[in-house]
Amino acid sequence: MSIRIKKTESNNTIQNVDDETLDDVLEKIGGFGFYQKWIFVLMCYPYILSGFFQLNPVFILGVPKHRCAIPGYDNDTYKVQGDEHQHLIDLVIPPSTDPEAVYDECKMFQHKNGSETLLWLNETNGGAKVPCNSWVYDQTVFKTTFVSKVDLICDKKILHANAEMVFYGGMLFGSILGGLLADRYNKRR
Repeated sequence: MSIRIKKTESNNTIQNVDDETLDDVLEKIGGFGFYQKWIFVLMCYPYILSGFFQLNPVFILGVPKHRCAIPGYDNDTYKVQGDEHQHLIDLVIPPSTDPEAVYDECKMFQHKNGSETLLWLNETNGGAKVPCNSWVYDQTVFKTTFVSKVDLICDKKILHANAEMVFYGGMLFGSILGGLLADRYNKRR
């Protein structure tokens, strides 16, 4: 229940204004004009930016499709460059057990001579699998990401999760600290 004191020349009277709504108040102060619209836009701006900040990890920490790089083949790319390239990939990279990947993303067949020349590729595959030292990434969705720059895949996959945790922890800490600083700064004025 709202109560308003209305002063008159002879005496003060109390008037009940239960039937008055926000629309009535806005009407009395001039409606939803330019100033109110400007304040509304300024109030929405931080929330729009917050959406962009929340989506940053999707792009920065995106994990593109990848496979082991062919040792000694400096011009290797994720995309197959021709029949010979496809043959080299088939000899070096085992098929994946994951239905979403064509080739194993973290292992390659071990070669016998230990050098990084392509002479060993004449042997048949099927040997022991060893971890990769370098990878090639699919660049159709992302040209580069933080994950592809520092190879946060396979054995380092936990570092990818840690990077996301640090990002969101920083946002949490920054939000709390920013609110406290804004409150303290506002009280001084």
